[in-house]
Amino acid sequence: MTESTIRPLKRTRVAGESSLNTAQLVAHSETTNLSTQTSNSSNAHTKSMLVAVPLDIIHEIFGYLDSIDLLNLARTNKQLRDFLMSRKKTKAMWRVARQNLNIEGLPDCPIYMSEPAYANITFGHYCHKCLRLGLHEVVWEFSARYCAECLKSHEVTWPEMYTDIYFTRVLGDRSQFKWTHYLVCYSPDGTRKLYPCSAREKLVREITERTEDEDAMDAYLVDTRDLVETIQSQAREYHDWYKSTLSKRLQNIVAKLREEGWGADLNKMSEEDFAPLRSYPNVTILKPLTNDEWHDIRGHIIAGLEQYREARIRRERPAILRARLSDLRRVVCELQLGTRGYRTPETEYGPQFADIALMPEFRALVEASIDVEIKRSTFRGVCSQLPALFARFNTNRPAILAGMFSQRIGRPTSPTGCTKILDLAIAWFHCDGCKRYLHSPGVFAHQCQRPHYRDTEREEFDDPYVYDVAVASTFHAWSTTKLRPVLEEDLGALRSLIASCGLDPDRATAKDMDAHDARVTCNEIPVPWARKSEGRLVMTWRRAVSSSLMYCSHCEHL
Repeated sequence: MTESTIRPLKRTRVAGESSLNTAQLVAHSETTNLSTQTSNSSNAHTKSMLVAVPLDIIHEIFGYLDSIDLLNLARTNKQLRDFLMSRKKTKAMWRVARQNLNIEGLPDCPIYMSEPAYANITFGHYCHKCLRLGLHEVVWEFSARYCAECLKSHEVTWPEMYTDIYFTRVLGDRSQFKWTHYLVCYSPDGTRKLYPCSAREKLVREITERTEDEDAMDAYLVDTRDLVETIQSQAREYHDWYKSTLSKRLQNIVAKLREEGWGADLNKMSEEDFAPLRSYPNVTILKPLTNDEWHDIRGHIIAGLEQYREARIRRERPAILRARLSDLRRVVCELQLGTRGYRTPETEYGPQFADIALMPEFRALVEASIDVEIKRSTFRGVCSQLPALFARFNTNRPAILAGMFSQRIGRPTSPTGCTKILDLAIAWFHCDGCKRYLHSPGVFAHQCQRPHYRDTEREEFDDPYVYDVAVASTFHAWSTTKLRPVLEEDLGALRSLIASCGLDPDRATAKDMDAHDARVTCNEIPVPWARKSEGRLVMTWRRAVSSSLMYCSHCEHL
């Protein structure tokens, strides 16, 4: 019978050797579908067949099975469960089944547990409280296995302080009664002690019943204390053996996964003591791993690891991207500042860190798989291409602005004519952010084209990497989002201003206007703080254009 055929349906208690400790055998049944297909007569026939078969033949047949097979058979139907739970008829059969597993160092059944209970706690995969399948803590002291939630539940265990309050409240102040001697305890971390609720209630009931009979009370307490000491001593030995045996199987599985290239994920998983891997039932089976079994369970484990990798990448990727961007920024700053330690006009007008980080050559490294080690030396190697990358960047930006301006004036431009059209005296761009006019090359260093990352939201960008770069750089990369070519209503006034200087507005460059050194006056000053001469405001042509929104309509040429 395979692990995949087991379905949890209900609980079935398995009587233990001790009256103080009982283990639950999680009952499963494969008759879920059969019950809808068979009649009561067939069930009776099954029972009659079992009774009719001689016991020695049953022992002979079941002698080829192991403990896991017997557990699955016990969960098949009521008749088999009743038969296999019979201590007198099948005790030897369970011992043989345990030996058939060929598990190195498998100890005999503890004296305080029955054989079926021992098989269930050792080879089962379900929480004895909630029947959840997965990673459990085997508590040998309680003869049960629990998931993390149930083990912490007050329905299963109580800490020592609460247990002491319980006994004080129920039994009163008994100075001679040390209840800790009569309850088994489990200490998951070696310091904190947990006590089973069921045993606590049973102890109170037994003591209450013997209150009037001191001899019976003394005999019960002596037997109980001896049993508790036996359980505590044996439980530690079984715990160490169980943990060591599971560890060997886990190490074999990890070794096979490393051979298949899962080393990076396993290294991360080792920080959690391989808890995600141990949560798979096929990993925590208490039996040696064979090649045939690995072939059967490999697909299930690999599928789980793929989900783990996806979740790990989603969890770790943001921090790794930030670290890589930080390293890239350090490398770029070292190269840009050099030995000077300060910026130059070239660096202000050229690409900034955000622009560099968005270049495909660097973005490919930053966004590489998180399993690939990217160091500063890796970025330094690519930085040898910076002169060529800067030249490409400084060529693309004028081409973008030239295309925008050529559409405004209706004049086509070629790639080689980008610089010439931006040199024109009418080639101004309006910033919608600060309501100012900008000319090349100042437009490339204008701060509004590089907004602070806090002035934006991640949701505003289809590409989250763009925002991550802005956070690392403090400012966004240069963009034309807030730029427009000279406004149509201002273009006519600008042409008139250039024409009043005796130059052709369609040919005159900014250098031509600077060389003309014309002055423009404004008779009506719209701002009270402007400095004026003889009641008029005198400006250069550049100042007149940059201030055109306030007073260009009032300007005259001197």
